[in-house]
Amino acid sequence: VSQQAVGDLSALPGMISFSQEYVASELTQNIFTITQKIQKKVTGSRNVTQTSEMFPVLPGSHLPLNNP
Repeated sequence: VSQQAVGDLSALPGMISFSQEYVASELTQNIFTITQKIQKKVTGSRNVTQTSEMFPVLPGSHLPLNNP
């Protein structure tokens, strides 16, 4: 008998439905809110034309690209 099978036999049906509802509603909303806050912190007040400070400028990127 695996541990999962033993856990399923001892779990109450009410606890299972509560856990499913919690994940479907509150936990999902909390994770969504956290990801929105992270996105706001990462983007900040950066303009679309400005480069991100998180990524360095590549060597030679200031040179014009000409097809030889």
